[in-house]
Amino acid sequence: MAHEVKHAQESYSHRKKMRKRGHIQNL
Repeated sequence: MAHEVKHAQESYSHRKKMRKRGHIQNL
């Protein structure tokens, strides 16, 4: 459970970074 939550947080942080860079991809 904890591992999944950590992965979700990392995924969210990565998405925020990508959005800040302007490389967001709408799939």
